[in-house]
Amino acid sequence: IIRQQATAKQLDPSLLAAVIYAESRFRDQTSPAGARGLMQITPETAHYIARLSGGTQFEQGDLATPQINISYGAYYLRYLLKRYADNTVLALAAYNGGEGNVDRWIVRASQSERAFTVEQIPFGETRAYIGRVLDARTRYREKYPRELGLLRANELGDRRRTAFEHVSPREGDVVGTPAPGDIGLERHP
Repeated sequence: IIRQQATAKQLDPSLLAAVIYAESRFRDQTSPAGARGLMQITPETAHYIARLSGGTQFEQGDLATPQINISYGAYYLRYLLKRYADNTVLALAAYNGGEGNVDRWIVRASQSERAFTVEQIPFGETRAYIGRVLDARTRYREKYPRELGLLRANELGDRRRTAFEHVSPREGDVVGTPAPGDIGLERHP
C-alpha cells in the first residue's frame, strides 16, 4: 500500500512510511482526540481531504481501512508538500500541528525579517514529531530501499542516491520563509 500510494501521490515512500511509523507504529488505533488509523487522521481532517480531493462517499468508518487511511494520509501529505513548496519540515509541522499554526509561524518569522527555523516552532511535540519522522525516514532508506522501491535493480550494489533523498535539516538550519501568498494564506484563513 505504501509504495502504491507513494507512487500515485508522487511522494517519497520512505517519508510516507516514516509518517505512519511516527503516527501509529503501524498499528490501527484511535487516539484520545479521535484520530484514526495508521496515519492518525481525525474525522474533521478526513472530511477536509474528501472536499479537497473531490470525494463524495466518505464515511468515518473508512478511516479504519488501511488502504483508505493511507490513501487519505498520502493525499494530505502531498497537499501539504505542495502548499509549502515541497518543504518537508513545514509539511510535517502542518501534518502534526495544523496548517493555521504553521502559517502563523511563517508570517511571524517573515514580519521579523528572519528565517524560520525548527527551533522557532513553539510546540515541543511538533518539533519532536518532525525529528522522529526524519529519523525514521533515514532508517527506512537505509534498511528497506528495495522494499520501498528506492533502488533500481542495477543500483543495489552501489546504493546511489535516489531522487527522493534529501539532506535532513539539523538544529539551527533554516527551514525557510515563503511569502504568505506562496503558501496560500489567502485561500486558507
